[in-house]
Amino acid sequence: MAKNNDKRAERIARSNRNVNRAITLLMVGVIAEFYLLMVNNYFVKGGVGQVLTMMSVLKALGIIGAAAFGAGLVMWIMRKKRTRFAPVAPWILCAGFFFAMSSELMLKVYPQGTTMMCVIVPVAMLIGIVFLLYPREFSVQAVGLTASLMAMYLIHRGSGSEMWSGVVIGCSIFAVAVITALGIAVFKAGKNGGKLEKLGDLRIVTVSTSTSYMDQIRLHDRVRVTTTCEKIGNKSLTLFQRLLAGDRVCSESRSVMVAFDFSRQQSMPVPDALRERLLAD
Repeated sequence: MAKNNDKRAERIARSNRNVNRAITLLMVGVIAEFYLLMVNNYFVKGGVGQVLTMMSVLKALGIIGAAAFGAGLVMWIMRKKRTRFAPVAPWILCAGFFFAMSSELMLKVYPQGTTMMCVIVPVAMLIGIVFLLYPREFSVQAVGLTASLMAMYLIHRGSGSEMWSGVVIGCSIFAVAVITALGIAVFKAGKNGGKLEKLGDLRIVTVSTSTSYMDQIRLHDRVRVTTTCEKIGNKSLTLFQRLLAGDRVCSESRSVMVAFDFSRQQSMPVPDALRERLLAD
């Protein structure tokens, strides 16, 4: 029972962490979008002096962003040796990438680049929130469909323009590839009971079991069996089962099970899909 409570507490803690991350992502996305709208106001809609000033500002931010991206990448690589850098490394890395990429795009593709960034940031923010708060299967489909819609938007905006011809071709290929991949995934899932992953010859086999008997079960007793996953290792898992008659615990059993590939005749790592389902229960 204590282990069940620990697992439940871990699930709640993981859910709370994801909610906190989603809120943080929302705040960062709002700040980034406010910055882009300010750039759009002065760089795209402003006067000549404002445009020239923003060009200098964007060039400077691009250089600073590239330097920050490089520094963040180094700190990320060294995060295990220098643990004090670990918390800030992802922030510096992402901020550097954002300013370097957005500045270059807005300077090179004027004025459409600014409009693109104003669209990309909220879309990326929403996709990130979906990944944090919704199941992985739904998130992957949402990302694929969103990417396809973005590609179609870019195709529409760039069609008939020589400057955008490469972007149109690239987006067209990307959109077709994503839609084809989603179609194949849906087809495979339909043939596999709604699941994308197939275990093939991989099975979960029992390698040891132990049972303790504590009480009797009579003919007319209402019995029930509870099963929980106590532990999941790399290749094995431990199931804990109780046989109850009413509120009386009549027996307890522990079984150690191993993921086994019959075609190779060897144990294998527990599949990620099975691991996630067991941890979620």
